[in-house]
Amino acid sequence: MLKAMKSGVFREIADAEKKRNKYVKSFELYSMLDSLVRRGEHVIVTGDQYGTTLISRDFSRKGRCDFYLSREGYMPAMSCMIGQKDSPLVPIMTKRIALINQAGLYEHWIKAYMPNSTSCTHPPTRIAVNTSFSVHNVWGMYVVLFGGHAISLLVLGLELVSVTLHQRMTS
Repeated sequence: MLKAMKSGVFREIADAEKKRNKYVKSFELYSMLDSLVRRGEHVIVTGDQYGTTLISRDFSRKGRCDFYLSREGYMPAMSCMIGQKDSPLVPIMTKRIALINQAGLYEHWIKAYMPNSTSCTHPPTRIAVNTSFSVHNVWGMYVVLFGGHAISLLVLGLELVSVTLHQRMTS
């Protein structure tokens, strides 16, 4: 789909294939979770249903949420039924499929098929970090603190020099 686009964001993504994107077959994605994504160097862009399947399988295996789906989607998930042109079955089946979706049966079947499908759907709104404080963990705060002190001392010195020069010039 990305390669078929003529312009826009999806075309730019397709053009980045030579530099940054790596297209893999769907059966290779689960092995990519451990080899690339878990290290934090890559992300997987796939359909919502397949992403949910990958994450729920990993949660079932590991017992913890190492991955989350993004809150935003990049294109609608498409499912369809193909029927012969002008077939009287197509409108009937379309109505039945719409009723199944509206009743929530599709989501119910997904949850029954993948029991952990909603365990790691989206990241929590607050993430607690349970690490002890050390200089390595908070070095940025020290840089800001001591950098601010250095700059304030420099400004104070410049003010004293400018006041002294101003007093000598006026007297």
